[in-house]
Amino acid sequence: MCKKMELLHGISVFPGIAIGRIKYRLEEEQETFSAKPEETSKDKLGASGTIFPENEIHILERAIEQAIEKENTFYKRALQETDKDSASIFAFHALILKDVELHKMICREIQKGSSADFAIQSVFSAQLAHFSDSDDMYFRERKRDLEDLRHILLSCLRGIKDDEESTPFILMGEDLSPSDTMRYRKNTFLGFVTREGSLFSHTAILSRSIGIPALVQCQEISPEMEGRLCILDGFSGTAFLDPDKDLLEEYRLKQAKEEEKRKALHDLKNKQCISKDGKIMQVFANIADETGAEVALENGADGIGLFRSEFLYMNRNAAPSEEEQFLLYREVLEKMKEKEVVVRVFDIGADKEVPYLLQEKEKNPALGIRGIRLCLRERALFKAQIRALLRASLYGNLSILLPMISSIEEVLETKKIIEQCKEELMQEGQAYSEKISLGIMVEVPALLFILEDIAKEVDFFSIGSNDLSQYLMAMDRENGTNGEVHLAHHPAVLKAIRKIVEKSHKIGIPIGICGEMAADSSLLPFFLSIGVTKLSVNVPSILPLKGRILESESQKEE
Repeated sequence: MCKKMELLHGISVFPGIAIGRIKYRLEEEQETFSAKPEETSKDKLGASGTIFPENEIHILERAIEQAIEKENTFYKRALQETDKDSASIFAFHALILKDVELHKMICREIQKGSSADFAIQSVFSAQLAHFSDSDDMYFRERKRDLEDLRHILLSCLRGIKDDEESTPFILMGEDLSPSDTMRYRKNTFLGFVTREGSLFSHTAILSRSIGIPALVQCQEISPEMEGRLCILDGFSGTAFLDPDKDLLEEYRLKQAKEEEKRKALHDLKNKQCISKDGKIMQVFANIADETGAEVALENGADGIGLFRSEFLYMNRNAAPSEEEQFLLYREVLEKMKEKEVVVRVFDIGADKEVPYLLQEKEKNPALGIRGIRLCLRERALFKAQIRALLRASLYGNLSILLPMISSIEEVLETKKIIEQCKEELMQEGQAYSEKISLGIMVEVPALLFILEDIAKEVDFFSIGSNDLSQYLMAMDRENGTNGEVHLAHHPAVLKAIRKIVEKSHKIGIPIGICGEMAADSSLLPFFLSIGVTKLSVNVPSILPLKGRILESESQKEE
């Protein structure tokens, strides 16, 4: 008997169409071992009926080695399929597994008479308890990281192998970790649908970078859907279970047309983007390292609109030296030749932390010491980056971007530091370009009221839509229950962006948009109508966005 077709609704993470059978991922039931030897399974005991700590520590260390190796494999695979920005989560995971304090805590539990298995669970459970009641974006991501690491470490310890699926499938479950996204091969992992999740989680970022359609916040899913045929429509945010013959044929034709469009996009690589009503739009790339520049050029980027330099500082035990940074910035500038390269000075803080800075834990990291506030506090670190950028400026078209600006004083203080660095380099006989543009991220709502004053001190604006929207709405963009689609399209957010763009035009200062909104093709008519001429997006979105610009025209005024 044929099952009746069902329609599911969710929030789309990435547009696209996938057709395949459901593989439902159940939440892992983690088996526990008691700290009491008499309640511990016999295979964990010695001949005398007691646990031997030295054996358990050896088992632990072997499991940690295997888990690190697995994270490194995910990192390498992510680098091949995405970019360093997206892949960095796995390097961060490997760094946690190498943490000496974590090792000591687990070993202390073993010395008390616990098995390695129970000790891992005990230590991770205690750490997870710190994050359990937090609604903060940063802490929720750390909780997901720890849950992912616990699962991988216990799987290695217990000898559980990853699934090797040969038949294409659509993954469904409560939520997915970054590791879930990378453990399956791209040719079989067609897409995913989850009950939880958000547009800005590490998993969502990976899916966008890989380019697989996905839905989050889909409340209707259940384990009983295992094995059912599914059409996942990432354009409309819907999924059809057990579609009838006509609908299946319709979507197979749509899928074929999308594939034809995807292949045709490569012809747009060097094409100027002019909308149907004659407006020119430039599409720049967001990157995190030197390899991103190559891929950006391959995809026809008009330049680098956002070089996230903070990733040079993360997943390591010490800050990069001035020389290391200089060589990397020079390489990117040389690759891009005359095309503009906008380097954002390190935006550390909130969801990006580095162990060697010993930052105090803040109750609300998103509103704490981050971005330019941290740069001005860590002067030596900041000056090393500025010196490296100044030296590299001779090799291309460099612009410097300041994040999280909320006052004119922060801009003036930064300009003083830049002048100090110039004087030092001159005294040392080091050359630099005099043609470096200085800009700010417009992401703090307070700037709406002081843009005219700050414009006198800088050369360009870049709207950071992710932070601007969540700060403006007092709504955590990472919290899936907040309705993220409405956040980006909320009238207040769009009016604020319109006002910022109008003010910049009146002042006569260039302005662009970066962040998730820049890649949202449904907003193109709005951007065209208010006079936005520069969008900066992740590399996989460049060619599709160029195609959409050519098909779009300005939004009609109501």
